[in-house]
Amino acid sequence: MSIKLSIEEVKPLLNKICLTILKYLKRRKYITSELSKLLNLSVPTVLYHLSILENAGYVRKVNSGRKWIYYESTELGHNVLKRRLLKLILLTLFLATITILTYVLLAILKKPTEHAKPM
Repeated sequence: MSIKLSIEEVKPLLNKICLTILKYLKRRKYITSELSKLLNLSVPTVLYHLSILENAGYVRKVNSGRKWIYYESTELGHNVLKRRLLKLILLTLFLATITILTYVLLAILKKPTEHAKPM
């Protein structure tokens, strides 16, 4: 079984700003100026990253009928964050297990062996 992803789908997952935007949009809808203030970035920079996320299908524009355009996370955007968190948890558990096993093995190897005493 293989999973094929396009560069448009992978690019946001490798970008810290895109991931941070996704995390904010998971909570609620935002307009670009709000995200700009939260991220301490210019509006054009935020728009650039939002376009990357939108092209990947992680974010969509929501026209509120007013002059502002809101952005919200899509179901795919929510799911990608869940999978990323799950992978991080699994990786942490794996590394913790390896670390504990290493310490146990080192303790066993350093323990002096008992030789049979001659009678």
